[in-house]
Amino acid sequence: MNPFQLIEVVSRFPETTPISDRLSAFLNQRKKVGQSEEAQKQTLKEGVLRWLREYHQPGYYKRKNPGKSAKYMYNHLQSPEAIIYLAEAAGVSAELLERAFQAASDPLLLTKSSQSGAVRELIPWQAVEKQIDWNSVGERPQDIDGCEKP
Repeated sequence: MNPFQLIEVVSRFPETTPISDRLSAFLNQRKKVGQSEEAQKQTLKEGVLRWLREYHQPGYYKRKNPGKSAKYMYNHLQSPEAIIYLAEAAGVSAELLERAFQAASDPLLLTKSSQSGAVRELIPWQAVEKQIDWNSVGERPQDIDGCEKP
């Protein structure tokens, strides 16, 4: 899947999802410094779409390799709540999402990078993409949680 296809998919997702919203509130409460006023007004969907739309160019983050695949983008996203939002909106199982919530909430994980890595260990891109594919063709994947079977 390319970035433009992912933008199209995300644009059809709901504005909010319960588990990602809960994680966002939890992580913001744990931080010493609050979000900017602009970030507080923005839904995760809006933030993800803005990030995706800017990804094919250097943008705010001065990307050195813009325009990669959707998988590359997912694997470089440094926002555990946005990763969970994508997985939740795509239809990854609630059980797996709760495990990812717990992983990102670990008090030993203090950076967005480490929290995002913990979430991706449980919910790799293939799990999200499989759910997106299932939703677009209407056939349920073999494994309910969306993870690849060994």
